[in-house]
Amino acid sequence: MGCGCFPDVRGVLDQALDDTDELERHLADLGDFASVERLDSAPVLPAPAAAAAAIAAGRMIRLDSAGPGALAVYLDEARAVVHVGRATADGSVDSEWRPGLAFRHGLFDLPRRFGEMVHWYREG
Repeated sequence: MGCGCFPDVRGVLDQALDDTDELERHLADLGDFASVERLDSAPVLPAPAAAAAAIAAGRMIRLDSAGPGALAVYLDEARAVVHVGRATADGSVDSEWRPGLAFRHGLFDLPRRFGEMVHWYREG
């Protein structure tokens, strides 16, 4: 009998990220705790460094809330941009976790290495 505890979803995904088969197994096991669906193709998104540069240059406008198409810019504890995704109409986020491996996921249903907070932006 299990403990009935919630698993460390973000930690599990972080540990399995570099092994596609292991990641797929964990995603199947975490189905009750996380909303993650593999995409057939990666969304077109700026790289984290490009997003950081665009924000610094004022080419991206910060939003108070997400809407379809808004960029989810994930930040680490030092507030450096570490990951970028795009909001969908259903409130999920589409992002590429590594080359050729993209997912539609809940806002924080992604590996821990992709940041501890998110800010919303639109390209402008």
